[in-house]
Parts: sequence; C-alpha cells; structure tokens
Amino acid sequence: MALKNVDSGPTNIRIEERLPYGVRLTWDIPETPTCYGRVEIALVVYLGNGQTRVIQVNSEQNSVDVVGLDPDKEYSVSLKVGYEGTELAALPYAFKTAEKENHLQGGIIAGIVVSKFI
Repeated sequence: MALKNVDSGPTNIRIEERLPYGVRLTWDIPETPTCYGRVEIALVVYLGNGQTRVIQVNSEQNSVDVVGLDPDKEYSVSLKVGYEGTELAALPYAFKTAEKENHLQGGIIAGIVVSKFI
C-alpha cells in the first residue's frame, strides 16, 4: 500500500502550558483526509547526556503533557511520524521549562515580622 500525503502530518508544534516540571505541547493535525490516522506517532524528549524519553502518542491526539523535567532548563523534542516501523517525518522543537517559584522566601520574612510583634 503506497502512502499518500505523507507530508500532511502534524505541524506548528508549540507550548500550550509551561510549568517548572513540565510542559503541555500541542500541534495542528491535518483537516483533510490523509494516511495520518494510520501512522505511529512518538514524541522523543532529549534529556541530555545522551538520554531520551519516548512518549507514544495516539494519532488522534493533538497534544501531550511532558512531565518529570527540571525547572528552568532547555529541552529539545522531536515529534516523529512513522508507518510500520519506518520514520516518515520528524518535527523538531525546543523549549525551556518555567523557573521554580520560591514561595518559602516570603513566608520566612512574614514569620520573622509576626514573631517580632508577639
């Protein structure tokens, strides 16, 4: 079976939500009928030091949550589309996780001020 419109896979990958320990990535899927519904999709997360994490994605999904990441760090990913074990296309993307918020600092100052008045 020949594949038609292979280049009609996911496009426009972007961050929908950025958190210190992860992101929600989203992308556009083709509106016109293609072989897209029969392909395998995997998001490959490059963690550094040669390590990767592969997240299998249902071909009907247009987003995925990537969690368990470090805050304020840059990551690269590749949304890979394949058919019967053959990679057909890869959509690379890079992002940075949000900084970790330090809520303790304000609490310590408030605690010191309150204890002075007691």
